[in-house]
Amino acid sequence: MAAVGVSPSSTAFAKGFNLRADGAKITSHAARKWLFGESIPTQGRIQVIAAWMGVNAAWLRFGEGDRYASAPLVLNGEELDPQLVALIKDLRRLPEDSQAVVRGLIDVLLNASVFGRM
Repeated sequence: MAAVGVSPSSTAFAKGFNLRADGAKITSHAARKWLFGESIPTQGRIQVIAAWMGVNAAWLRFGEGDRYASAPLVLNGEELDPQLVALIKDLRRLPEDSQAVVRGLIDVLLNASVFGRM
């Protein structure tokens, strides 16, 4: 919370949460219970908190995965599918000559589909 400039006060937390959440508001008492681990927010509310704090919701709730949320990759105004992002990361891990082979294969497949051979 300190890293994003949020006071550890349950009142400040509730106010900040309520500014960001759509739907039912929370009280400072509910915020206090979350902050002291006496109760766990619903998954929807965890999503709001995670976005606010800039961390992954799975990390926040379960301590799993990467701590910091990565911004979605966008191309031509459209968010890229996570599987495509993983494919690109895998491709970048290959040596340059192997990347060239994959690029050549993609070109062959694209040309074949353009000419109706696929």
